[in-house]
Amino acid sequence: MMAKVYAEETRKTKIRVNILNPGPTRTGMRAAAMPGEDPETLKTADSIAHEFVKLAEASCTMHGEMVDAKAE
Repeated sequence: MMAKVYAEETRKTKIRVNILNPGPTRTGMRAAAMPGEDPETLKTADSIAHEFVKLAEASCTMHGEMVDAKAE
C-alpha cells in the first residue's frame, strides 16, 4: 500500500501518515453505487468526522496506521 511506503519514508520527520477507513457511509457516491441499500442503516459522514480531526491534531502520535472509523 502506497501510504505504508510513504509512512516509512517519512518516519524520521514531523509528517504523520495514516489511513482512515470510513467503512460504509451515507454519501451520494455510496447511494449511486448501491441503489438498493437503505441509507438510513449507514453512519453519516458527520458521525465519523471526529476521527479525521483526531488524526489531524498536532498531538496525534500515530504513524503508518490503518484506522477504522467508528460513529459517535
